[in-house]
Amino acid sequence: VRNLSGGNRRKLTVAVTCCGCTPTVLMDEPTSDMDPVTRDMVYATIEQLLLARRAVVLTSHSVSEIEHLCQRVAVLRAGQVIASDSPQRLKSEHGGYYSVTCFCGPAQQAILSRNLSQRLPGARDLQHYAHSLRFLVRIRSPGSLGDAPLLSELFAILRDVCVNVARFSLSRCRFETVFERILDSSESNGSNGVHKDQQQQDGRKDLPSKSPAVGGTLETGYIHCGYEETRT
Repeated sequence: VRNLSGGNRRKLTVAVTCCGCTPTVLMDEPTSDMDPVTRDMVYATIEQLLLARRAVVLTSHSVSEIEHLCQRVAVLRAGQVIASDSPQRLKSEHGGYYSVTCFCGPAQQAILSRNLSQRLPGARDLQHYAHSLRFLVRIRSPGSLGDAPLLSELFAILRDVCVNVARFSLSRCRFETVFERILDSSESNGSNGVHKDQQQQDGRKDLPSKSPAVGGTLETGYIHCGYEETRT
């Protein structure tokens, strides 16, 4: 094992993890350092584990990987779960955003920014580039209530405000944007309370710490069984 490359070590780790008949399988960054072909093989293996009715707890920094594999997603910030739901529900609650790019020069971008603040107050995250202006805007579905415009209304607003603009383009925001919205919302709503609680915990002494408890045998494989409380 010592002489294996990083990718081959990761392959061996995934293979050992899948051995046994444990009802729960823990995987931490299972496709790190893997080539695309091997990554697809790992994805297929995880799907087979799910078909065998074995739960897979997966941690990953790859949003595309999470969206592709996970039936339920938990978003962590400062060690706390700030959102937990299916990818579809997270998209519905925190998504609905479109990315709009208007292709124009710096002078026209200044005029366009002023017009957007008046005609499209929901525009956010304006980014100015040499030859384009990009921003996000939330779109509501037909029949739903809210201040966000319909997609047809957005097109009408863009036609009015994009004077002397060469062209503009729209695209649905990716799942990464959903994560950004969740983190931004958590930071604006509860960051002060989290830091305050952390400071209170840091000031206490002789508190119980937690260490992992692992059970199982070589025949059945290993499974994380929660935490045992110890004194420090």
